Parts: sequence; structure tokens; C-alpha cells
Amino acid sequence: MPLQVPNPDPIGLGDATQGTLWALTAVCVLIVALRLYGRLHVSKSFGLDDWIMLVAVILRVVTQASTQQTYTWGLGNGEKTLSYDPQYIHFTLWNWVQATLGIWVATTARVSAAILLVRIFGTKRWLWWFLTIYTVIQLVVAIVVTTLFWTQCTPVAGVWQPLLVQTGQATCWDPRVVIYAIYTGQSLFTVADLTYVLFPILVIWKLNMPRRQKIGLAALLALSFITVVASILKIITAGAAIEATPDSIWSNQSAAFLASGIEQCLVVIIGSIPPTRPLFVRYFDRFRTLTASLADSKTPFSTGRSTSDTLDRSRYQDLELNAPWAGGQDWGATAEIYRSSTSKGYVGEAVLPNEYAVRRTDSFTVTFGGNRP
Repeated sequence: MPLQVPNPDPIGLGDATQGTLWALTAVCVLIVALRLYGRLHVSKSFGLDDWIMLVAVILRVVTQASTQQTYTWGLGNGEKTLSYDPQYIHFTLWNWVQATLGIWVATTARVSAAILLVRIFGTKRWLWWFLTIYTVIQLVVAIVVTTLFWTQCTPVAGVWQPLLVQTGQATCWDPRVVIYAIYTGQSLFTVADLTYVLFPILVIWKLNMPRRQKIGLAALLALSFITVVASILKIITAGAAIEATPDSIWSNQSAAFLASGIEQCLVVIIGSIPPTRPLFVRYFDRFRTLTASLADSKTPFSTGRSTSDTLDRSRYQDLELNAPWAGGQDWGATAEIYRSSTSKGYVGEAVLPNEYAVRRTDSFTVTFGGNRP
């Protein structure tokens, strides 16, 4: 008779969780595609950070497919019970698979972000050393944690078949070893998200650039604070799932899956937003130029540029028409052109009356000394 285990998710979070995570995964694919498209058409080449982020998004898709398998085998299916074989065994197996892949999604995405920061702020030696050393530490911890996942039991089948352990056919380490390793790795991720924001902002704030531009760059980097929150939430939900009672373990497991997936997606998405900026700026400038041209075509003295900082070229045509062969005035005459503009702009030739405006006046004098040879 098959062993009966509690319902994985009695409140039916499976569909909502999977729908949310698949939608976020699709956004990951889209934003990374835009990143690569922008690199190819604007920068004309891919960097190491781009390739690593591509690996991260591929791993994210595979991770989500593995998470889907856990729900296929029972988590969130709304059934009253699960059979030990095959449902519970397959559910547990895919749980460890998605956990392993998920760690590498989070790691590779953060490695990509670190390389991008090195490319931008690499002239600061202290920041270069911090990013390099911290990235190596994250890679080492990720290797250790994922290795522990699959070596904690002998034979390895005991990892996803707890009945083997209960019957003495497999032996496993103290589960606290894996638990503490998970906490350590996730804590490193949280610190990375925090420092990858604060340290570059400190560098930016000391640069000689307009304050408005500093604030814009700082705000762009500060998006990573969202991943800090998601990372902390993942620690909380993971702890709740590990320490849950038999009655609450499955609902806590669903929450842990959701928090983990959201964190992975946010790291990929937010880590890819800064590299897509040149692409959006390029097309925004084209759109702005097009709209400005359409607006200028409806106003007098249009030159294709704003009249507030350019001179009207139409009067040079008037000078040509004033030549003797055009039936105009004599060559001995003097023609003077005055153009004025204010900070408020002008309409045609008329200066807007504003005594507080800053006025700029350009004066041109052209003298014709005699008949044209």
C-alpha cells in the first residue's frame, strides 16, 4: 500500500504561483533580448557581462520548467493526499533540481552585474578589488552549497527518497549543515545587492557632473534595492519552509518557491536595465527629433531646429534678392539685420515683452562697396 503524505498545498496556490513566475520569466527573456539587441546595434559588440547574463536567463527558463514539474507532481494540485511513489518521490527530486538551478541563476546574474560595474567604475581600485573578491566568494559558496545538496546522503537517492533513510538503506548528514549553507549563500546575495548599489552611488556623487545627472544615475542603480527586499524575503520564506510543522510545510513551500522565483527574475531584469539605456535613448532621440521637425514645419522661419538657439536664415535670401540684377537697391547701400531672442522665446521678429528676461541680440552689418564686376 503506497504511503500517503499531506496535501502539498491545500489552499491551491499552485496556479497563481506558476502564472506569476512564468510571466516574470517572460519579462526576463524580453529584457535580456533588448539588452543584446542594444549592444549589437549601438555598441556593435557583446561584453562578458552580456554573455553571462544570457546564461543566467537560460538557466532561469530551465529553473522555471523544473519548478513546473514540482507542481505537476503534486505541489499545489489541490488533491487531498499524495502517494509516496511516484508523486512524492518525483516532487522531492524536482524540488532539489530547481533549487540547484535557482542558486546558479542568482549567482550568474550577480556576476554579470559585478562585471558591468567593473567596466563602468573599474578605475576605482578599491571598488575593483571589492567586486572581484566578492564575486569569487559568491562563486565558491554557490559551488559548495549545490555540492552539499547532492552529497548529503549516501547513496544519493536518499536525497529525494526519505523512506530509504527511515529504513536504514541510506544515511544523511545532519540537515543543519545544508540549512546553514543555504542561509550563508542567501546572506551573501543580500549583501551583494546592497553594496552593488551603495558603492557605485558613492563614486557617482563625487564625479564632476550636473547634480541632475547624478540623481538620475543614482536612481537607476537604486533599482537594485528591490532585489535586496526580495532577497530578504527569500531568506524568511526559506526559513519558514525548513522549520515548518507537518501541517504548514506545504503552504510554506509554495511561498518559498514564489519568493525564490521572484528574486531570481528581479536580479536578471534589474541587472539588464542599465545596459538597455543607450538603446532607449537612441530611439527616444529619434522620436524627439521627428516630433520637433513636425512642429517646426508648422511655424514660420523653420530651420529644422529650435528658434530659441538658432538664427533665421531667410534674411540671407533677402540680401540676395536686393542685388542689382534682382531689381533691388544699389550696391552702395548698407543692410543691417537685427535678431533678438529672450529666455521666453520670440514670435517671428517681435521680442516678447518681459523686463526680467535674459536678452541676446545679434547684429550683422553687410556693406556693398560698388557695382558687381
